[in-house]
Amino acid sequence: MRALAFAAGRLPQLISQPILTKALGSGRGDKMPSFHIDLHSGRGRTEVRWLHGAVARVGAEHGVATPVCSVLTETLEALSNKTEDLEKFRGKPEALLALL
Repeated sequence: MRALAFAAGRLPQLISQPILTKALGSGRGDKMPSFHIDLHSGRGRTEVRWLHGAVARVGAEHGVATPVCSVLTETLEALSNKTEDLEKFRGKPEALLALL
């Protein structure tokens, strides 16, 4: 972290940008996204309620529609707790879009 802070704050952008792009761009390594891990873990719960669900809740409190966050929250939770079949969506983004 100190090296990244140094590169961002002290090096000229011409030098720091390629370094930071490489360092930050490969930060995940081969790790799958957490939603994927949650979905296939068999635990029946995900972090989606605290991420997209929070956006949907605050939007509702302020009268702002958040259809994408609402649909993602409900769908990912249904997939995780096995009340929705994953095959309905695998390789079929139009199936998710249809829920909007």
